[in-house]
Amino acid sequence: MVQSVAVSPPARRQALHLPLLLLYALNLRTVLLAVSPLLPFIQHDLQLNYTATGLLSNLPILLMGALAFPAALLIARLGPRRAVTAALVILAGGGVLRGFSTTAWLLFGTTTLLSLGVTLGQTTSPTLVQSWFPQRIGQTTAAYSVGLMTGEIVGAAITVPWVVLLMGHSWHGALIFWALPALLTLIVWVFSTGDLVPPARAQAPAGHTAATAAGHGAPAIPWRVALIAAVGMGCASIMFFGMSTWIPVYFHALGRSDTPAALAALTIVQLPPSLALSVWNRRFLSVRAGFVIGGGVAVATMILWFLGPADWDSALAGLIGASSAVVFIMGLSVPAQLGQGAQVARISGIMLTISYSLAFLVPSAGGVLWDRTGIPQTAFIPNLVAAIATVICGALIPDLRRQGTAPQDIMPAGVL
Repeated sequence: MVQSVAVSPPARRQALHLPLLLLYALNLRTVLLAVSPLLPFIQHDLQLNYTATGLLSNLPILLMGALAFPAALLIARLGPRRAVTAALVILAGGGVLRGFSTTAWLLFGTTTLLSLGVTLGQTTSPTLVQSWFPQRIGQTTAAYSVGLMTGEIVGAAITVPWVVLLMGHSWHGALIFWALPALLTLIVWVFSTGDLVPPARAQAPAGHTAATAAGHGAPAIPWRVALIAAVGMGCASIMFFGMSTWIPVYFHALGRSDTPAALAALTIVQLPPSLALSVWNRRFLSVRAGFVIGGGVAVATMILWFLGPADWDSALAGLIGASSAVVFIMGLSVPAQLGQGAQVARISGIMLTISYSLAFLVPSAGGVLWDRTGIPQTAFIPNLVAAIATVICGALIPDLRRQGTAPQDIMPAGVL
Protein backbone atom coordinates (compact mmCIF):
# COMPACT_ATOMS: atom_id res chain seq x y z
CA MET A 1 0.00 0.00 0.00
CA VAL A 2 1.31 3.42 -0.95
CA GLN A 3 1.09 6.05 1.77
CA SER A 4 0.65 9.63 0.59
CA VAL A 5 2.05 12.49 2.63
CA ALA A 6 0.61 15.97 2.07
CA VAL A 7 3.78 18.02 2.07
CA SER A 8 3.20 20.33 -0.87
CA PRO A 9 0.14 20.92 -3.03
CA PRO A 10 -0.25 18.95 -6.27
CA ALA A 11 1.46 20.45 -9.26
CA ARG A 12 -1.85 20.94 -11.03
CA ARG A 13 -2.96 23.28 -8.26
CA GLN A 14 0.13 25.49 -8.22
CA ALA A 15 -0.90 27.20 -11.45
CA LEU A 16 -3.92 28.53 -9.53
CA HIS A 17 -2.19 29.18 -6.24
CA LEU A 18 0.17 31.90 -7.48
CA PRO A 19 -2.51 34.14 -9.08
CA LEU A 20 -4.72 33.50 -6.05
CA LEU A 21 -1.92 34.68 -3.78
CA LEU A 22 -1.53 37.80 -5.93
CA LEU A 23 -5.27 38.51 -5.81
CA TYR A 24 -5.25 37.98 -2.05
CA ALA A 25 -2.34 40.42 -1.61
CA LEU A 26 -4.07 43.02 -3.78
CA ASN A 27 -7.11 42.99 -1.48
CA LEU A 28 -4.92 43.61 1.57
CA ARG A 29 -3.90 46.97 0.12
CA THR A 30 -6.84 48.32 -1.90
CA VAL A 31 -9.02 48.46 1.23
CA LEU A 32 -6.37 50.64 2.90
CA LEU A 33 -5.12 52.91 0.12
CA ALA A 34 -8.52 53.50 -1.52
CA VAL A 35 -9.55 55.59 1.49
CA SER A 36 -6.92 58.31 1.04
CA PRO A 37 -8.36 59.81 -2.19
CA LEU A 38 -11.83 59.87 -0.55
CA LEU A 39 -10.75 61.74 2.58
CA PRO A 40 -11.82 65.21 1.38
CA PHE A 41 -15.37 63.94 0.67
CA ILE A 42 -15.56 62.00 3.94
CA GLN A 43 -14.21 64.95 5.91
CA HIS A 44 -16.79 67.29 4.41
CA ASP A 45 -19.82 65.01 4.83
CA LEU A 46 -19.03 63.85 8.37
CA GLN A 47 -17.60 67.18 9.56
CA LEU A 48 -14.26 65.72 10.65
CA ASN A 49 -11.48 68.00 11.78
CA TYR A 50 -7.96 67.38 10.50
CA THR A 51 -6.94 65.45 13.62
CA ALA A 52 -9.84 63.00 13.18
CA THR A 53 -9.08 62.74 9.46
CA GLY A 54 -5.51 61.70 10.17
CA LEU A 55 -6.68 59.22 12.79
CA LEU A 56 -9.14 57.63 10.35
CA SER A 57 -6.46 57.12 7.72
CA ASN A 58 -3.85 55.73 10.10
CA LEU A 59 -5.97 53.57 12.43
CA PRO A 60 -5.34 50.38 10.38
CA ILE A 61 -1.59 50.94 10.69
CA LEU A 62 -1.80 51.00 14.48
CA LEU A 63 -3.81 47.78 14.54
CA MET A 64 -1.41 46.06 12.14
CA GLY A 65 1.36 46.68 14.63
CA ALA A 66 -0.59 46.01 17.82
CA LEU A 67 -2.38 42.84 16.70
CA ALA A 68 0.34 41.00 14.77
CA PHE A 69 1.28 38.72 17.67
CA PRO A 70 -2.33 37.93 18.72
CA ALA A 71 -3.11 37.21 15.06
CA ALA A 72 -0.21 34.75 14.93
CA LEU A 73 -1.63 32.91 17.97
CA LEU A 74 -5.05 32.75 16.31
CA ILE A 75 -3.54 31.41 13.09
CA ALA A 76 -1.82 28.65 15.08
CA ARG A 77 -5.23 27.54 16.39
CA LEU A 78 -7.25 27.94 13.20
CA GLY A 79 -4.70 26.85 10.61
CA PRO A 80 -3.87 28.95 7.56
CA ARG A 81 -6.90 28.01 5.42
CA ARG A 82 -9.51 28.95 8.01
CA ALA A 83 -7.50 32.03 9.05
CA VAL A 84 -7.45 33.34 5.47
CA THR A 85 -11.15 32.50 5.08
CA ALA A 86 -11.90 34.53 8.21
CA ALA A 87 -9.74 37.41 6.99
CA LEU A 88 -11.52 37.53 3.62
CA VAL A 89 -14.95 37.36 5.28
CA ILE A 90 -13.99 40.33 7.44
CA LEU A 91 -12.58 42.24 4.47
CA ALA A 92 -15.69 41.70 2.35
CA GLY A 93 -18.23 42.16 5.15
CA GLY A 94 -16.38 45.00 6.83
CA GLY A 95 -15.96 46.79 3.51
CA VAL A 96 -19.70 46.70 2.84
CA LEU A 97 -20.54 47.84 6.38
CA ARG A 98 -18.06 50.69 6.13
CA GLY A 99 -19.80 51.90 2.98
CA PHE A 100 -23.06 52.24 4.95
CA SER A 101 -21.46 54.32 7.71
CA THR A 102 -23.47 57.52 8.18
CA THR A 103 -21.67 58.86 11.27
CA ALA A 104 -18.05 59.28 12.25
CA TRP A 105 -18.43 56.70 15.04
CA LEU A 106 -19.78 54.08 12.64
CA LEU A 107 -17.00 54.80 10.18
CA PHE A 108 -14.33 54.42 12.85
CA GLY A 109 -15.96 51.22 14.13
CA THR A 110 -16.18 49.57 10.72
CA THR A 111 -12.65 50.70 9.90
CA THR A 112 -11.50 48.96 13.08
CA LEU A 113 -13.28 45.77 12.00
CA LEU A 114 -11.75 45.98 8.55
CA SER A 115 -8.31 46.52 10.06
CA LEU A 116 -8.64 43.27 11.99
CA GLY A 117 -9.16 41.46 8.69
CA VAL A 118 -6.12 43.11 7.12
CA THR A 119 -3.98 42.24 10.14
CA LEU A 120 -5.09 38.61 10.16
CA GLY A 121 -4.62 38.34 6.40
CA GLN A 122 -1.16 39.88 6.31
CA THR A 123 0.06 37.81 9.25
CA THR A 124 -1.07 34.60 7.52
CA SER A 125 0.70 35.35 4.23
CA PRO A 126 4.16 33.93 5.11
CA THR A 127 2.49 30.65 6.09
CA LEU A 128 0.80 30.48 2.69
CA VAL A 129 4.08 31.06 0.91
CA GLN A 130 5.82 28.30 2.86
CA SER A 131 2.90 25.84 2.57
CA TRP A 132 2.42 26.25 -1.18
CA PHE A 133 5.96 26.91 -2.41
CA PRO A 134 8.41 25.52 0.20
CA GLN A 135 11.25 25.36 -2.32
CA ARG A 136 10.63 28.82 -3.82
CA ILE A 137 9.98 31.01 -0.80
CA GLY A 138 12.03 33.99 -2.01
CA GLN A 139 10.49 34.06 -5.49
CA THR A 140 6.96 33.65 -4.20
CA THR A 141 7.43 36.35 -1.57
CA ALA A 142 8.50 38.69 -4.36
CA ALA A 143 5.37 37.85 -6.34
CA TYR A 144 3.20 38.38 -3.26
CA SER A 145 4.83 41.76 -2.69
CA VAL A 146 4.08 42.76 -6.29
CA GLY A 147 0.43 42.04 -5.45
CA LEU A 148 0.66 44.35 -2.45
CA MET A 149 2.17 47.14 -4.54
CA THR A 150 -0.45 46.64 -7.25
CA GLY A 151 -3.15 47.03 -4.62
CA GLU A 152 -1.55 50.26 -3.42
CA ILE A 153 -1.33 51.64 -6.95
CA VAL A 154 -4.84 50.64 -8.01
CA GLY A 155 -6.49 51.83 -4.80
CA ALA A 156 -4.75 55.19 -4.84
CA ALA A 157 -4.94 55.89 -8.57
CA ILE A 158 -8.41 54.89 -9.78
CA THR A 159 -10.71 55.47 -6.81
CA VAL A 160 -11.52 59.13 -7.49
CA PRO A 161 -11.38 59.36 -11.28
CA TRP A 162 -13.22 56.09 -12.02
CA VAL A 163 -14.71 54.26 -9.03
CA VAL A 164 -16.48 57.30 -7.54
CA LEU A 165 -17.94 58.10 -10.96
CA LEU A 166 -19.04 54.49 -11.44
CA MET A 167 -20.76 54.49 -8.03
CA GLY A 168 -22.78 57.67 -8.66
CA HIS A 169 -20.29 60.18 -7.21
CA SER A 170 -20.68 58.58 -3.78
CA TRP A 171 -17.80 57.86 -1.42
CA HIS A 172 -20.10 55.37 0.32
CA GLY A 173 -20.49 53.47 -2.94
CA ALA A 174 -16.74 53.61 -3.61
CA LEU A 175 -16.01 51.96 -0.25
CA ILE A 176 -18.57 49.22 -0.99
CA PHE A 177 -17.04 48.71 -4.44
CA TRP A 178 -13.66 47.75 -2.96
CA ALA A 179 -15.35 45.03 -0.89
CA LEU A 180 -16.39 43.21 -4.07
CA PRO A 181 -12.90 41.95 -5.05
CA ALA A 182 -12.52 40.55 -1.53
CA LEU A 183 -15.83 38.71 -1.93
CA LEU A 184 -14.68 37.29 -5.28
CA THR A 185 -11.38 36.20 -3.75
CA LEU A 186 -13.24 34.56 -0.86
CA ILE A 187 -15.37 32.49 -3.26
CA VAL A 188 -12.36 31.36 -5.28
CA TRP A 189 -10.43 30.64 -2.08
CA VAL A 190 -13.08 28.42 -0.52
CA PHE A 191 -13.45 26.27 -3.63
CA SER A 192 -9.78 25.95 -4.53
CA THR A 193 -7.73 25.49 -1.36
CA GLY A 194 -8.81 22.16 0.07
CA ASP A 195 -5.24 20.87 -0.18
CA LEU A 196 -3.64 23.62 1.92
CA VAL A 197 -1.33 22.04 4.48
CA PRO A 198 -1.59 22.93 8.19
CA PRO A 199 1.52 24.65 9.58
CA ALA A 200 2.66 21.62 11.55
CA ARG A 201 2.74 19.48 8.41
CA ALA A 202 4.20 22.03 6.05
CA GLN A 203 7.67 21.36 4.76
CA ALA A 204 10.36 23.37 6.50
CA PRO A 205 12.77 25.42 4.42
CA ALA A 206 15.97 23.71 3.40
CA GLY A 207 18.65 23.67 6.08
CA HIS A 208 16.26 24.20 8.99
CA THR A 209 16.08 21.57 11.70
CA ALA A 210 13.97 21.25 14.80
CA ALA A 211 16.85 22.57 16.84
CA THR A 212 17.39 25.65 14.74
CA ALA A 213 13.66 26.28 14.52
CA ALA A 214 13.49 26.28 18.27
CA GLY A 215 16.43 28.61 18.48
CA HIS A 216 18.53 26.22 20.64
CA GLY A 217 22.17 27.20 20.86
CA ALA A 218 21.58 30.54 19.14
CA PRO A 219 23.55 33.56 20.36
CA ALA A 220 21.90 36.36 22.29
CA ILE A 221 19.89 38.77 20.18
CA PRO A 222 21.51 42.23 19.79
CA TRP A 223 18.32 44.09 20.64
CA ARG A 224 19.94 47.53 20.41
CA VAL A 225 20.59 47.03 16.71
CA ALA A 226 17.10 45.62 16.17
CA LEU A 227 15.49 48.60 17.89
CA ILE A 228 17.49 51.11 15.85
CA ALA A 229 16.47 49.30 12.67
CA ALA A 230 12.84 49.24 13.85
CA VAL A 231 12.87 53.01 14.32
CA GLY A 232 14.35 53.40 10.83
CA MET A 233 11.60 51.20 9.38
CA GLY A 234 9.04 53.23 11.31
CA CYS A 235 10.42 56.43 9.81
CA ALA A 236 10.02 54.93 6.33
CA SER A 237 6.40 54.11 7.12
CA ILE A 238 5.86 57.61 8.51
CA MET A 239 7.10 59.12 5.26
CA PHE A 240 4.96 56.90 3.03
CA PHE A 241 1.74 56.92 5.03
CA GLY A 242 2.17 60.58 5.96
CA MET A 243 2.23 61.52 2.29
CA SER A 244 -0.66 59.23 1.34
CA THR A 245 -2.75 60.63 4.22
CA TRP A 246 -2.21 64.34 3.72
CA ILE A 247 -1.68 64.80 -0.03
CA PRO A 248 -5.43 64.49 -0.85
CA VAL A 249 -6.56 66.84 1.92
CA TYR A 250 -3.69 69.29 1.30
CA PHE A 251 -4.29 69.47 -2.44
CA HIS A 252 -8.05 69.83 -1.88
CA ALA A 253 -7.46 72.73 0.52
CA LEU A 254 -5.39 74.45 -2.17
CA GLY A 255 -7.99 73.82 -4.86
CA ARG A 256 -5.72 71.49 -6.82
CA SER A 257 -6.91 68.59 -8.99
CA ASP A 258 -3.68 66.58 -9.37
CA THR A 259 -4.15 64.35 -6.32
CA PRO A 260 -4.39 61.08 -8.36
CA ALA A 261 -1.10 61.82 -10.13
CA ALA A 262 0.76 62.52 -6.87
CA LEU A 263 -0.63 59.43 -5.11
CA ALA A 264 0.13 57.25 -8.13
CA ALA A 265 3.72 58.53 -8.20
CA LEU A 266 4.08 57.89 -4.46
CA THR A 267 3.17 54.22 -4.90
CA ILE A 268 4.44 53.36 -8.40
CA VAL A 269 7.96 54.69 -7.86
CA GLN A 270 8.39 52.19 -5.01
CA LEU A 271 8.72 49.50 -7.66
CA PRO A 272 12.11 50.28 -9.30
CA PRO A 273 14.20 50.29 -6.08
CA SER A 274 12.33 47.23 -4.83
CA LEU A 275 13.16 45.32 -7.99
CA ALA A 276 16.76 46.50 -7.87
CA LEU A 277 17.18 45.23 -4.31
CA SER A 278 15.59 41.90 -5.24
CA VAL A 279 18.10 41.43 -8.09
CA TRP A 280 21.30 42.63 -6.43
CA ASN A 281 20.34 41.58 -2.91
CA ARG A 282 22.80 42.52 -0.17
CA ARG A 283 25.61 43.25 -2.62
CA PHE A 284 23.78 46.42 -3.64
CA LEU A 285 23.54 48.20 -0.27
CA SER A 286 24.31 47.54 3.35
CA VAL A 287 21.60 48.35 5.87
CA ARG A 288 23.59 51.34 7.07
CA ALA A 289 24.07 52.69 3.53
CA GLY A 290 20.42 52.06 2.65
CA PHE A 291 19.23 54.03 5.67
CA VAL A 292 21.62 56.94 5.10
CA ILE A 293 21.02 57.19 1.34
CA GLY A 294 17.26 56.68 1.57
CA GLY A 295 16.94 59.10 4.48
CA GLY A 296 19.21 61.67 2.83
CA VAL A 297 17.19 61.64 -0.39
CA ALA A 298 14.01 62.03 1.68
CA VAL A 299 15.43 65.01 3.60
CA ALA A 300 16.34 66.81 0.37
CA THR A 301 12.96 65.92 -1.14
CA MET A 302 10.97 67.26 1.81
CA ILE A 303 12.92 70.54 1.76
CA LEU A 304 12.00 70.90 -1.92
CA TRP A 305 8.39 70.00 -1.03
CA PHE A 306 8.25 73.02 1.29
CA LEU A 307 10.24 75.43 -0.87
CA GLY A 308 9.91 74.27 -4.47
CA PRO A 309 7.22 75.03 -7.07
CA ALA A 310 3.93 73.15 -7.02
CA ASP A 311 4.68 71.63 -10.43
CA TRP A 312 7.33 69.46 -8.78
CA ASP A 313 5.01 67.88 -6.21
CA SER A 314 4.15 64.68 -8.08
CA ALA A 315 7.80 63.97 -8.83
CA LEU A 316 8.74 64.73 -5.23
CA ALA A 317 6.03 62.37 -3.97
CA GLY A 318 7.58 59.67 -6.16
CA LEU A 319 11.00 60.28 -4.62
CA ILE A 320 9.51 59.90 -1.14
CA GLY A 321 7.95 56.61 -2.21
CA ALA A 322 11.27 55.34 -3.58
CA SER A 323 13.37 56.42 -0.61
CA SER A 324 10.92 55.03 1.94
CA ALA A 325 10.85 51.72 0.04
CA VAL A 326 14.65 51.44 0.18
CA VAL A 327 14.73 52.08 3.93
CA PHE A 328 11.87 49.70 4.70
CA ILE A 329 13.24 46.85 2.57
CA MET A 330 16.70 47.16 4.10
CA GLY A 331 15.08 47.12 7.53
CA LEU A 332 13.24 43.93 6.63
CA SER A 333 16.60 42.23 6.06
CA VAL A 334 17.77 42.89 9.63
CA PRO A 335 15.95 40.05 11.46
CA ALA A 336 17.58 37.42 9.24
CA GLN A 337 20.99 38.99 9.86
CA LEU A 338 20.63 39.22 13.64
CA GLY A 339 18.76 36.04 14.59
CA GLN A 340 18.71 32.32 14.06
CA GLY A 341 15.72 29.98 13.83
CA ALA A 342 12.77 31.13 15.92
CA GLN A 343 14.64 34.31 16.86
CA VAL A 344 13.99 35.72 13.38
CA ALA A 345 10.23 35.75 13.90
CA ARG A 346 10.59 37.33 17.33
CA ILE A 347 12.81 40.11 16.02
CA SER A 348 10.59 40.68 13.01
CA GLY A 349 7.43 40.83 15.10
CA ILE A 350 8.85 43.36 17.52
CA MET A 351 10.29 45.50 14.73
CA LEU A 352 6.98 45.55 12.84
CA THR A 353 5.11 46.43 16.02
CA ILE A 354 7.41 49.41 16.62
CA SER A 355 7.48 50.56 13.01
CA TYR A 356 3.71 50.41 12.44
CA SER A 357 3.01 52.05 15.79
CA LEU A 358 5.24 54.95 14.80
CA ALA A 359 3.56 55.08 11.40
CA PHE A 360 0.21 55.49 13.18
CA LEU A 361 1.16 58.05 15.78
CA VAL A 362 3.42 60.46 13.93
CA PRO A 363 1.40 61.25 10.74
CA SER A 364 -1.60 61.99 12.96
CA ALA A 365 0.53 64.73 14.54
CA GLY A 366 0.44 66.44 11.15
CA GLY A 367 -3.29 66.96 11.58
CA VAL A 368 -2.75 68.42 15.03
CA LEU A 369 -0.20 70.88 13.65
CA TRP A 370 -2.57 71.91 10.85
CA ASP A 371 -5.44 72.40 13.29
CA ARG A 372 -3.28 74.45 15.68
CA THR A 373 -1.53 76.66 13.11
CA GLY A 374 -4.04 76.82 10.28
CA ILE A 375 -1.13 76.34 7.84
CA PRO A 376 -1.68 73.36 5.48
CA GLN A 377 2.03 72.65 4.90
CA THR A 378 2.62 71.95 8.59
CA ALA A 379 0.92 68.56 8.10
CA PHE A 380 4.14 67.41 6.39
CA ILE A 381 6.56 68.49 9.12
CA PRO A 382 6.54 64.97 10.67
CA ASN A 383 7.76 63.64 7.32
CA LEU A 384 10.82 65.90 7.43
CA VAL A 385 11.54 64.89 11.03
CA ALA A 386 11.22 61.19 10.09
CA ALA A 387 13.63 61.65 7.17
CA ILE A 388 16.23 63.25 9.44
CA ALA A 389 15.74 60.48 12.03
CA THR A 390 16.32 57.86 9.32
CA VAL A 391 19.75 59.30 8.57
CA ILE A 392 20.56 59.27 12.29
CA CYS A 393 19.49 55.62 12.55
CA GLY A 394 21.76 54.80 9.62
CA ALA A 395 24.69 56.49 11.36
CA LEU A 396 24.04 54.56 14.58
CA ILE A 397 23.46 51.10 13.16
CA PRO A 398 26.61 48.97 12.69
CA ASP A 399 27.63 47.52 9.35
CA LEU A 400 26.22 44.03 9.80
CA ARG A 401 28.30 42.65 6.96
CA ARG A 402 31.51 43.43 8.86
CA GLN A 403 30.20 41.37 11.75
CA GLY A 404 30.21 38.27 9.57
CA THR A 405 26.45 38.08 9.22
CA ALA A 406 24.45 38.22 6.04
CA PRO A 407 20.79 38.34 5.20
CA GLN A 408 19.38 34.96 4.25
CA ASP A 409 16.69 36.39 2.02
CA ILE A 410 15.86 40.07 1.65
CA MET A 411 12.16 40.55 1.00
CA PRO A 412 12.20 42.26 -2.38
CA ALA A 413 9.24 44.57 -2.53
CA GLY A 414 7.57 47.63 -1.10
CA VAL A 415 5.18 46.49 1.60
CA LEU A 416 4.53 49.94 3.53
